[in-house]
Amino acid sequence: FSASQRLLDGDETALVLLPVYKEGQPVDFKALRYPVIPDGSLVMPGSFNPPHKGHISLGKAALRAADRMGFSTKHQKMPIFMELSLTNADKPPIDPQTASERIKKFLQLEDLPAHWGVVLTRAPLFSQKLSCLQNCVMESSDGQHGKISFVIGADTLSRILNPKYYNDDRDQMIDALLSMKGAHFIAGGRVEQKKESSEPAQFITGKEELSGLPPDLKEKFTIIEEQEFRVDISSTEIRQKEAEQANKVSGEVK
Repeated sequence: FSASQRLLDGDETALVLLPVYKEGQPVDFKALRYPVIPDGSLVMPGSFNPPHKGHISLGKAALRAADRMGFSTKHQKMPIFMELSLTNADKPPIDPQTASERIKKFLQLEDLPAHWGVVLTRAPLFSQKLSCLQNCVMESSDGQHGKISFVIGADTLSRILNPKYYNDDRDQMIDALLSMKGAHFIAGGRVEQKKESSEPAQFITGKEELSGLPPDLKEKFTIIEEQEFRVDISSTEIRQKEAEQANKVSGEVK
């Protein structure tokens, strides 16, 4: 996966991959010669370790939300791109082989969106993602800032709005987010994780995170309601189940 290596080496800023279909099924990816995406694209950042039906369901719910809000591109259909940053602020870089393995697992998923793709970057922070992706926009509608709608989960929404990540300064958080011209966030919820409790788990939409925000900042966020999206599965749970199954098989072999 030489293109990914060039990305890590700093020779490329982004890599756009589009699925190649055969008999109605995605079988591979093709890397665009130049990293370009339509203005107004939806982008779902994630580690995708592994990708699963929850990612796809959230993406399609976000597409429906964008359609209801009148978001548009110059293309007939709104595209959504899964964005994987090969670099992380707190972890070692993802090597090209691992990135390739994760991306190819998208090809095994069902009910994929009609227009989708993958973007590889080395932009771990949202401000960096926005700058990188806006540089990929073919032609912005206002001639200035390309429009990007990030599709995120409730946990990511909570982190974005947590002053802890802005020197514990709420005003700094507000200013930083308002400075992200052209960015919008569409957030889907999740089931509250309880290790030991007899009470039923609550579904967290993230709506409470928006209370008290200035109106001009609040309008940068859209919450997907529970009736529009709910998939009680996560990549962490999948990895745990895979590890348990592997241990079980190992034990049987011994």
